[in-house]
Amino acid sequence: MECIEEAIFKAIKYRKFNSLITETFDLACFQAKEALKKGKTPFPVVIKDCYMTRKVRTTCASRNLSNFIAPYTATIVSRLFKEGGCLIGKANMDEFCMGTSSSKGYFGPVKNGLSDQANLGTDWRSPGGSSGGCGVAVQLGISSVSLGSDTGGSSRNPAAFTGLFGFKPSYGILSRYGLIPLVNSLDCPSVIARTAADCNFLLRKDL
Repeated sequence: MECIEEAIFKAIKYRKFNSLITETFDLACFQAKEALKKGKTPFPVVIKDCYMTRKVRTTCASRNLSNFIAPYTATIVSRLFKEGGCLIGKANMDEFCMGTSSSKGYFGPVKNGLSDQANLGTDWRSPGGSSGGCGVAVQLGISSVSLGSDTGGSSRNPAAFTGLFGFKPSYGILSRYGLIPLVNSLDCPSVIARTAADCNFLLRKDL
């Protein structure tokens, strides 16, 4: 539970970087308790806001979906939860994954954790995109790993911008069911983590 509480603390502390669109702290605490009951080790995760999550807002960073509550949970997200993943929040992004800066969304730009905090309101560094919120969440310790999506670099680009490790697996390795698409024939669920070992830790969860 301590790691979940610490993640929530950091999510609140670093709100000004705008990495999350929707915060799900109560859900994360509930999931952590359920994971412990099942003998699983809970760990904090952030999920890009283009994955369906039942009873949680799923916006794709668009005004058009700003109040959309998903009726079901994406397959890969469900599997992640079953393995002990606790959802801290849904990550900010470029609207409908269309962008490379995470600044083109309805909920405002994501700001790189390397930015000068004293001038964050007017002068900040880009975290890359479109999965910039996922990258910044891991960068700032809000999440140990994050689930993004990658079509032509949408997770690998933010990982490079934030000093992290981004991995796009081969097409078809991870389920796309419940992932709102940009390009059906190219989109892949992808992982952003601090190290390749952390990325492998998530992928070994039989997602």
